[in-house]
Amino acid sequence: MEYTLQKQKAISISVSYVVPAGQTLYLMNAAGSVTVNGVVIHSSGSIAQPIIIGAGSTVGSSSTTAIGINGYLTNSNGMGGN
Repeated sequence: MEYTLQKQKAISISVSYVVPAGQTLYLMNAAGSVTVNGVVIHSSGSIAQPIIIGAGSTVGSSSTTAIGINGYLTNSNGMGGN
């Protein structure tokens, strides 16, 4: 298994963000309530361990307010997925 680390990037989500094909998102921080494929995975406070989100997954907000997330995208060589 080979992973290529991409640089950390802040993303502001007002609608949703789809993890690109062939990549995995390691969610490190979030300002707001985060959903993955419509399920709330983080509601408030700091994230103790990275939340791993596979390719094709839709990351969004559980409210109508935009949220900010920080994390790393890695090339997962087809290992990521729903």
